Amino acid sequence: MAGALQAASRAEKLYRQGQAAEGKQNWDEALDLYQQALDQKPGDAQYAIAMRRARFQAGQMHVNLGEKLRAQGKLEESLGEFQKALIADPGSAIAIQEIKRTQGMIERDKTKSAPKPEDRGLTPAEEARRESNERVSSIMAPPELKPIVRQVGPLKINNQQPKVLYETIGKLAGVNVLFDSQYAPPQRGYNVDLGSASRAEQAFDYLAVLTHTFWKPVSTNAIFVTEDNPTKHRDYDDEVVKTFYVTNATSVQEFQEIAVAIRTVADIRRVFTYNAQKAMIVRGTVDAVALAEKLVHDLDKPKSEVVVDVIVMEANSSRTRNLAASLVNASGTAGLNVPFVFTPRNPILTQGTTTTGGTTTTTTTSVSQGVSLAQLSHISTNDFSTTLPNALLNLMLTDSRTKIRQSPQLRASDGQKVTLKIGDKIPYATGT
Repeated sequence: MAGALQAASRAEKLYRQGQAAEGKQNWDEALDLYQQALDQKPGDAQYAIAMRRARFQAGQMHVNLGEKLRAQGKLEESLGEFQKALIADPGSAIAIQEIKRTQGMIERDKTKSAPKPEDRGLTPAEEARRESNERVSSIMAPPELKPIVRQVGPLKINNQQPKVLYETIGKLAGVNVLFDSQYAPPQRGYNVDLGSASRAEQAFDYLAVLTHTFWKPVSTNAIFVTEDNPTKHRDYDDEVVKTFYVTNATSVQEFQEIAVAIRTVADIRRVFTYNAQKAMIVRGTVDAVALAEKLVHDLDKPKSEVVVDVIVMEANSSRTRNLAASLVNASGTAGLNVPFVFTPRNPILTQGTTTTGGTTTTTTTSVSQGVSLAQLSHISTNDFSTTLPNALLNLMLTDSRTKIRQSPQLRASDGQKVTLKIGDKIPYATGT
């Protein structure tokens, strides 16, 4: 019993030290202390849960350190961290995957004559992705106007035609102005009054509204001007193609509702949805695609999630009968046997002799205590005595009938139903 109490005390001390290490985010030390506590008291559910939690966190910590070192090009150090993660959590699939990937990168660098420093931390997949991104980035985007002079004004022009107005502001901003060959400006003049804080783009927008024209940049220092009508917009508006990935939609219906919102609000007709990857390919003008991007950002919000740890234990029903303390007497049987002896305060002593016949005669003298009849009414608890027996109080709680069978983990998102099925399928034959 003393050994069991000492083991339980050591286990509790180790468990508290592990909690202190866990509070400091020292997961390696916490894992070691929890493991020692579980070794002192095997089968304890509290110690087992703490050990499993520290094992997962320690493995994830080393994986994160390994990824940081690999991104810095320190492949050997990162491989050591991934190996530590596998030692801490032998069931970590990501640690095994990262070890194989890092080993492949080290072997690849050995075959290269002189790898670039920025390439040492890249996996083969990341290299291919970088090359693909470079090819995609080489595609020219719509031109963006970058005038030499950002601010124009103050400026006031009276009764001038649209071409004169555009060219005047273009010269002030250092921008060349090109007109559509089919553009026929009206003969009437327009008045322009710009403030001192007007940007070049705002000044061109002001002229477009005033003269019923629209402009578009054709380079960083040149714009094109034509009439503002649907035909010219269809002929000259720049169109872009962009792919949006919806990551938080949990069903095809939610994904399709986002696509419908983009078609309706942004007025984009060419929207293709790819349900397998929850991707939307949108083609439209620059402003319409920018509006579609904002809609996707606003509608594709992550949902709240909850993680539930479940432990399935097998417990014997008779375990509840061992929870109460039991008293054991000196003879080893349960219970207490307390004898009471009559010891009057003023006894009357009586002697007796016993003789046994035969070849040998034995005389035994006995003394008995008695009371007179007059004292019968005065007998109380003071005339009785007893001897307390030795007893053993068993307060040790032992539980060897509880076993942990499974410890699954459930992860559910808001609005979704999650189900856990625990059991075995046992086939059996039926029929006659």
